[in-house]
Amino acid sequence: MINDNKNLKALCLKLMRADTENEVICILEKAEFWHDDSSWRWLGDAEHNYSTVGNQQNHAEQAIVEKLVNSIDACIIREARLQEYLPPVENEPQKANTPNNVSEACKLFFGNSINELESLSKDITVAATAPGTRHSGFKRPCFSIADRGEGQTPSRMTSTILSLLSGNKDKIKFVQGKFNMGGTGVLEFCGLERNLQFVMSRRHPKLVDPNSNDQRDGHWGFTIIRRNDPVDGKGSQYVYLAPIANNEKTGAKGVLSFYSEKMPIFPQHNEPYKNNSEWGTIIKLYEYDAPGFRHNILNKSGLMARTRIMLPDPPLPVWFHECRPYRGIKGSSYQNMKSLIRTLIEENKGEKNDMVSWYGQDLFDVDGEKFTLRYFLFKNKDTADNYRKDEGLIFYYNGQTHTIKTRDFFRRKSVKMDYLWQSLLIFVDCSEISTRLHEQLFMNNRSQLRNNDFANRLIKRLEKEIGNHETLKELASKRRKQEVSESVESQDTIINALQNILEKNKTLASLLSQGTRVKNPHSPVDAGEGSVGFVGRDFPTKFHIKSHGADTPFIRDAPLGQIVNIIFETDANDNYFYRTNNPGKFVLEIEADEGPTLAQNVRRPRLKLGLARMTYELPDNLIVGDKLNLVAKIDDISRTEPFVNRITLDIKPETQTTSGTTGQINSSGKTKGDYKGGNGRGQGSSKDSTLDFPNPIQIERQDWEKYDPHFDKLTSARIIQRPSENEGKEEYDFYINVDNCYLTNFTKEKPSEAKEIRERFVVGMTLLTWSLIHHNQINVRKSNEDLSEEEFDVQSQVEKFTSAMAPFLIPMLDAMGNFQQSKEDEHLSDSAGENS
Repeated sequence: MINDNKNLKALCLKLMRADTENEVICILEKAEFWHDDSSWRWLGDAEHNYSTVGNQQNHAEQAIVEKLVNSIDACIIREARLQEYLPPVENEPQKANTPNNVSEACKLFFGNSINELESLSKDITVAATAPGTRHSGFKRPCFSIADRGEGQTPSRMTSTILSLLSGNKDKIKFVQGKFNMGGTGVLEFCGLERNLQFVMSRRHPKLVDPNSNDQRDGHWGFTIIRRNDPVDGKGSQYVYLAPIANNEKTGAKGVLSFYSEKMPIFPQHNEPYKNNSEWGTIIKLYEYDAPGFRHNILNKSGLMARTRIMLPDPPLPVWFHECRPYRGIKGSSYQNMKSLIRTLIEENKGEKNDMVSWYGQDLFDVDGEKFTLRYFLFKNKDTADNYRKDEGLIFYYNGQTHTIKTRDFFRRKSVKMDYLWQSLLIFVDCSEISTRLHEQLFMNNRSQLRNNDFANRLIKRLEKEIGNHETLKELASKRRKQEVSESVESQDTIINALQNILEKNKTLASLLSQGTRVKNPHSPVDAGEGSVGFVGRDFPTKFHIKSHGADTPFIRDAPLGQIVNIIFETDANDNYFYRTNNPGKFVLEIEADEGPTLAQNVRRPRLKLGLARMTYELPDNLIVGDKLNLVAKIDDISRTEPFVNRITLDIKPETQTTSGTTGQINSSGKTKGDYKGGNGRGQGSSKDSTLDFPNPIQIERQDWEKYDPHFDKLTSARIIQRPSENEGKEEYDFYINVDNCYLTNFTKEKPSEAKEIRERFVVGMTLLTWSLIHHNQINVRKSNEDLSEEEFDVQSQVEKFTSAMAPFLIPMLDAMGNFQQSKEDEHLSDSAGENS
């Protein structure tokens, strides 16, 4: 076996530059290590370690992100140790002012340069290599992740990089990965058979323990991790190459090592292993199982783009290098992965502004735990797809994505953003929540939220925050108006036919009207916020409750169980609370005899053109007759004293909201209660005219691809939920495909009746769709269970059922017409016989 410094360095370089699993095995066989079981040590010193390694990330890009997070941690820890906030080796003692989170640590250790990503040195890189050529096709890629972090000595590698559940960083407040568990998630995606991974590291020279007698502390340590197949009914085992006697007392073995002043662990342009470093760590993932990443990693659908979603706000820059021989100049082979969130914010500010049409931010809390929402509305679906696939709601913590809700979230009945769902992306920043809540909220593999009471309440709160967002509703209404105006034809015949059916069939009219009150598609929702011509200030001169003096308390009733809305008037710019430089601060306090306390379940005011709407959920411990005294304070660097608004809430009994309709249609086609608003405020409270029947929008072939998902020849009917001022109301636009293939065939058979057939198809599909909505609402009302969105997904039901009915609808209507005609003929024949 190899044991001299020169040959050990040569062995390490061969392993680092190998690009296939088979090549690595051959190298180790030649060095007489591969088949020597005594040269391998259980990963994490746990014989049955597969249960831990195999229970990590579900997706290949998520697993790589865990490696990048470890590299970011290592670089921040390096600076903390060099600046003596942490000791050179262990994690205690720490300075009293040691940062509490990643953001604070980066500002302290890296200063303002953190915002100038190009100016930072390339301390973290990802390089893609693979055997083959562009013409012959590349095999599975290898990804080499290198960092200039603190690095580890050969002896400490066994208790850090190669450990499991050891908690070697758990006492450092500002790091993300604390247990060296998530980093093993890549192993299941490595290699063709044996899940091979290469690891090499060297400690920063200034951080080597001065009291250590270990002569290898200045060496580069290296090893290979592999999976052993199951034997005798036991599961797979992960082991790493450790043939060196490392501990005389325990007999534990250590990794191979050699001395070298520097090693080429970093890429240069499109050349891997070109730039030297005196310390750091490199991890190579051989033949990584990532089918979507076999092409250039810098492409729109490549590894870097997917990593940006999984790491949307990285604390430090990460550079990606494509080192396979693709076409292009040198500069196109590497790129800095800038923060996706910062990129989108800058895109919104830019002069071109051809991607993000609107950006907004909210700060709210649930039981005192703070969350920040960042909204990005893209120009259209295509521009949104440049940055994400199917992601809609992204929960992230310290810059790293922890779970995702797909964009279908925006189509929930409680959200009603169907007209924006394909171009809306929202980030939920959870970085300020407590450590305990982080444990309760997220699974350890960072793939989903736990199913518990807090998580469910958080989701419900998000549904309300997004669904009731005044600006989003206005933007959705504008897009809807554009779609409808582009698609609507003269509908008089269809509307008259529907009205006649309802007037002649009172029972049908009564049934279909229950819970269904449809707005005129030509009357969009008006958010009614702010004033036209408003010019805001960076630092406001006023911030008081609307139509109320700033010096006297504002008193209002507050029924139990409701969310209180307070509207302020101000001359602050809309971005006053969430701008990057010198933002305003908002605090809501509860006054009590023992002193003020911070109110919980508050959403910071949303500003729009001089108005600011705050929401506050009343505490559960209130009773009728209580008076809740609140103080809203608004402050910024320009003020010596904050704006102060005193609010007194007089707690009243819980109220029941009216539905706005009795569900009965009279002979004129009007619904009784038509002029009651959804909140029971009486005549004229709603700005939208209403209809008792839907106004179906006819979609032709030329417009199929305007919709997401596209219409096709089998699509018959689709409903799209529209923005509404009536909370709890389900209001839909009906879209009928008049180029459905079965309808087209029917009209070809009887071209002289084509117009009539088409109208009958639209009317029939509209009634079928309406009946499904009615049936869905009846089932929801009857159920006493908290049913999921999927169980009552009426939009999916409509599309499936109407597609199934398309080939039968016209023949069925013809058969019913012929049956009725035969009955009338028979009656006339009988009458004629009597008269003869």
